[in-house]
Amino acid sequence: MNYLDFIQVGFAFNFSLGFFPMAAAMVAVFGLYPKWSPDRSYIRSLYFSAGIVLVYTLFGFLASAGGFFLELLFQSVFFWLGIGCLWFFFALALLGVKVFRLPSWSMKGIAKNRQPRYRSYFLFGLIGAGFSVPCLGFLMAGMIQYAVADEALLYRITMMLFFSIGLALPYFVLSLLIQWLSRIQMAPECFIWGKKFFGVSLIGLIFFYLASLIYPLWIRGSVILILIAGGLYLGFMEKSKEYSKEFIQAKKLLGVILISIGLLLPFYGPKKGLLWEDYTPEKLTFAREAGMPVILEFYADWCMPCYELERSTYTDSAVMEALRGYQRLQADVSRMDLPENEKLLEKFHVFGIPTILFFDARGREIEIARVTGYISPEELLQILHSPRFQMDFQGEESTFNEDLLEQDISIE
Repeated sequence: MNYLDFIQVGFAFNFSLGFFPMAAAMVAVFGLYPKWSPDRSYIRSLYFSAGIVLVYTLFGFLASAGGFFLELLFQSVFFWLGIGCLWFFFALALLGVKVFRLPSWSMKGIAKNRQPRYRSYFLFGLIGAGFSVPCLGFLMAGMIQYAVADEALLYRITMMLFFSIGLALPYFVLSLLIQWLSRIQMAPECFIWGKKFFGVSLIGLIFFYLASLIYPLWIRGSVILILIAGGLYLGFMEKSKEYSKEFIQAKKLLGVILISIGLLLPFYGPKKGLLWEDYTPEKLTFAREAGMPVILEFYADWCMPCYELERSTYTDSAVMEALRGYQRLQADVSRMDLPENEKLLEKFHVFGIPTILFFDARGREIEIARVTGYISPEELLQILHSPRFQMDFQGEESTFNEDLLEQDISIE
């Protein structure tokens, strides 16, 4: 991977749940002052973005040095309970409940109706990135461990710097946009309601992750509850003297939209698609002995890209036809703290969920076709029909993973 690739990957990581804590911090910071002067707005955004870049560069370096240890940390129930408490206090602050104070030096100027100092924005960037790291930690640890773990120290630091720049780029642009929007008439209303929106979003994230840790089958129900409760509060129950009649009508409409999505979600599910079997080592061995190619997917109940794969990719008629002759196996690793799941992930070198592996008819993994994360039907078909895949499928360059087949590892 080159520098541009890492910038693109960092940018793509914003399309995840990590966006909400980071955006919440940004709205809270730039909503502190009612009207930003246009002078040097880009400098304020640069300081804020620099805090984000520093946090993710340091975290990326640590992940490249000890990615698997960090993955185990992010799989700990106690770690997520601690993060949930921090998110809860931050959410309460966004909802108007004063539960903690930032350092007094960072707030200088605000009390006197002046804009904060530049170093304050750097601190806010650090705090916002710190709140969002848990949402991206597992994916980052896996991606980095796979891409740069074996590279030189300087290369690792440089690549993580470019990755962090790509991740911080949208927030630099958004912070500039917020400062520009602060000069329009409805800015105070938008800032007040925006902080309440992200406060509710953080509470929703807490419920989502708790459901994924305690009982993954509750995830869908928790999302429905969050949408309906959030729609009722943000659209109808939350009030402020700053709101105009037009803004009240607009937020009621948004509340109705959230409630409608929550009520319709139980009826929204995947179309008829591929049929899968639960993974066992014996099934993988049997497929090799029978001369059948295999697709093996690692998934989790809390994994949103996994649901998107089931909904769109695996229901595509062309994909179903291309995989018709494959033994289709799925390994459920929702409980990543279980010893057997840890061994399985380590043995197959899986660093992110979902991960899709392909084996040819002789049990050889086609490494060029390994996929981590969501992949569209068109992209998957492009891999399956590529000359390189066909060449590896015939066994000309694939490496036989005999040790993977002979390990006595099972998924409960």
